[in-house]
Amino acid sequence: PYDLVQWMLKIVKSLAGPDLERDILERLENDVTQLKNETVSNKATGFVLTGHSLGGALAEIVAAKKGIAALVWSAPGTLYSQGYFSGQVKGSVSEERMQRNVVAVIPDNDAVPRVDSQQSVVQRIQCFKKGHMPVGFFDGTKD
Repeated sequence: PYDLVQWMLKIVKSLAGPDLERDILERLENDVTQLKNETVSNKATGFVLTGHSLGGALAEIVAAKKGIAALVWSAPGTLYSQGYFSGQVKGSVSEERMQRNVVAVIPDNDAVPRVDSQQSVVQRIQCFKKGHMPVGFFDGTKD
């Protein structure tokens, strides 16, 4: 059913008004490409995109489209939005590209990464506070 959900998301986003998300993503892609070109000229320097939560989602999408390595934390999945973010180049954000370029670190009790299905390589981690009690991400505990 994900084809149907992707189609519905595309329709809803097209009715929502100007294509601000794609404009921001395109600018981000251009900036990342420029930065990578400047950085990679020094052969001793590696280049990896990183991000957390929404920033992680943006890093995943740019990494898939540009073939750049990314390591993200608590990013929402990309299954249902990959069709939208592929833009004119169908398949530029795909499971294959996510598996090749992106590692997502997902804490056990974090709800954000479960917003959509993960397409990247996933590394699950446990988060405990003192006494081996699970961390409550949304209950305000910080111990």
